[in-house]
Amino acid sequence: MGRPYRRTVYVIEDWEFHRDGRRHLKNLRTFPKSEVLNGLLEPSFLCVGSSVFVCVYETLRATQPHFGFLPSLCVDAIPFELTSSALGLLLVFRTEASYARWLDARKSLAAVSASCRDAGRQAITWFHKEDELLAQAFVRWTKAYSKTLQHHLRGCKNDNDLVTDLSGYLEPQEIERVREARHRPLFVMQMMTVIANQAKLNSDQHVALDVNLCELGVALSECERILTTPVPLSYTRFTDRFLLTWLVLLPSCLYPTCHWWCPPIEFFTAVLLLGIEEVGVQIEEPFSILPMEVLAADTVELLDKLALAREQMFDLLPQTARVRPNEKFSGRDI
Repeated sequence: MGRPYRRTVYVIEDWEFHRDGRRHLKNLRTFPKSEVLNGLLEPSFLCVGSSVFVCVYETLRATQPHFGFLPSLCVDAIPFELTSSALGLLLVFRTEASYARWLDARKSLAAVSASCRDAGRQAITWFHKEDELLAQAFVRWTKAYSKTLQHHLRGCKNDNDLVTDLSGYLEPQEIERVREARHRPLFVMQMMTVIANQAKLNSDQHVALDVNLCELGVALSECERILTTPVPLSYTRFTDRFLLTWLVLLPSCLYPTCHWWCPPIEFFTAVLLLGIEEVGVQIEEPFSILPMEVLAADTVELLDKLALAREQMFDLLPQTARVRPNEKFSGRDI
């Protein structure tokens, strides 16, 4: 499945295309290339096979006298009408639960980005000039946290990719320590805590910085909860079994009215219903489709800009603090 191609971050132009009235025709033209459709071909062909069997069976039974003794496979539509509402509820709950997991994961990653940016901003601003090396080290480890979290949540088995991603921020011996750590994101957070503890900050600044580190830990725990706890497997399996059984038996209800139109109708129905279930399964594990690379790159870019502006901030401070002649400040001016 082409999950890397689904890691999309929208900008204004994308939203304009998303609202375009011609999107329906484009989506219809690209439907044969759909990864969801390609993943449904095998179960859909099973359903079509059952409909072809029913059509052949009933045709032989009706046209060949020596097959006339065979019982009919056709049934009334009432059983399918009674169970269709239950099937619909199962599919709706499945997709809703999966989307809730996807949304929670996106919120957690947003919290990680916000906490990394805020912690980096605090370090760049609050660390004194004599702690310049500590400030640089804190920012480097903050950048490394986003990449380490990405590899942790995606279960990357090749450490070479991790080494490549971290080589722009950490020294070789630091990267080796990260690789050896049992829980890599937690180790990076611990390094950030140690660096902050070495800086000459007052108690309020230490507390504020530690709050951001604690929020990183909370977001990490939330991501791990989503990763390690799927939608209850009994529910997923029962929904899949119910849906496939319902579709395989559906031709017995369709044949009396549709006859040899039954196979294409069965294929169309199977693709639609199985597609709903497939979308729920695809977004149930959200970290392989969320654009974590882009979020990490945005965090790194912002921290780089703040670090470059550090000296400018200190140089600008005397001018900003200077009071202009005959200028008075009043609360009414706010």
